[in-house]
Amino acid sequence: MIVPQIEPATINDFKALAPLIIEFEQFLKAEHGEKPMSPKEIQRSKRYLKKYLAYDTCLYLLWKQSEKILGYTFLSIDDKNHNLGFINELFVVTEKRQKGIAFKLMEQSLSWFKEKKCDKVQLTVNRENKVANKLYEKIGFRFHESDYIDMQIKV
Repeated sequence: MIVPQIEPATINDFKALAPLIIEFEQFLKAEHGEKPMSPKEIQRSKRYLKKYLAYDTCLYLLWKQSEKILGYTFLSIDDKNHNLGFINELFVVTEKRQKGIAFKLMEQSLSWFKEKKCDKVQLTVNRENKVANKLYEKIGFRFHESDYIDMQIKV
C-alpha cells in the first residue's frame, strides 16, 4: 500500500496542480451562478499559480498519493499584518472526499501558520456549504462577525 503524504508544492508540481485549481475555481463560479471560466481567465489563473509558487508568504500544501495530487490548500500571510494568515482554498478531488484528507491538510496548514508566527487564521466559506462548515468548526474555527459585507452585481 502506498502511503499518502502532505508536502509543499514546487514549480515542478505546476502541471499537475493547475487543473485542480481550475476545477476549484469553476466550482466557485457555478456556486455563485456565474458562467464557466473563459480561456483567458484560465490562463490568468495559471499565471497567478506560478507567481504564488514563488512567494515566501504563500504556500500550496499538496496531498499526494503515488505522485498524484488528490487535494491541496492554498495559504497566504497578510502583506501588512504578518500575524494574520488566510486559508484561501481547500480542495479535495471528488472521489477522495469524506476520507479525512481535508482535515489533515487543515492540520498541516495551521502548523505552517504557527511556524510563520501567525496568531490568527481566517477563511471564507459559503454558509450553505454544510460539510465544509462542519469541518472548520471541528478544527476550532468560529463564525466571526465582520464590519464588511459581500456585495456583487451582475453585468
